[in-house]
Amino acid sequence: MKGAVFEALREHLRQLTGRAHPGHQSFRLAIDRAFTVKGAGLVVTGTALSGGR
Repeated sequence: MKGAVFEALREHLRQLTGRAHPGHQSFRLAIDRAFTVKGAGLVVTGTALSGGR
């Protein structure tokens, strides 16, 4: 993953951390892969470690 793309993803994820829903555990994803899809943008795959209802 190129530096600028990684930094943009990191900043976006930082902004999301303050949005946790009350009463729900925060969603955590261990990222296994990250790639770009033409017309869609950045895609990440991984394993959900926690979160949900």
